[in-house]
Amino acid sequence: MIERERLQAFFSQEVQSHNAHISHSDDKEEALKAVCQAIVWACALDAFRSQPTTPGSAAYRTLRRSETCGQHLEGVRYARSRAAHQAAELVRVVERATFPAFSPVPLFEITWRLAAALPAPETDHLDRAGEDAYIRLLQDQPVRFTFDALARFFKHAA
Repeated sequence: MIERERLQAFFSQEVQSHNAHISHSDDKEEALKAVCQAIVWACALDAFRSQPTTPGSAAYRTLRRSETCGQHLEGVRYARSRAAHQAAELVRVVERATFPAFSPVPLFEITWRLAAALPAPETDHLDRAGEDAYIRLLQDQPVRFTFDALARFFKHAA
């Protein structure tokens, strides 16, 4: 399996795990772990695809900036950078489902925190485009919406 496929499979597995936990169990801790792992794999896949030595990296970066689903990824990267060592600080557990929802309806949601509630940014790594994408597309939204957008983007970018 090539590296891109491996990273994409790891991301997909964690998203499936997250979706199963919020729909079929009340195990918030396992759902939270799956979210944190999915963030790691999405960013790793993005980093791999963005490397100048990776064939098609320039087209990939252009697609990421131009498509809304790719802009979700910019928001995720921004959030991850804000809390690289505090991943659980990016999201919160909400005791309700958000619609639209899949069947069975989630027992709870894990949502992105408001940008103001994220750990303070490092002053030497300011990312205005990522911050804008986070505020527009992620903050206070269920992570599953973001994961759906990322899955669409990674599929399209393949």
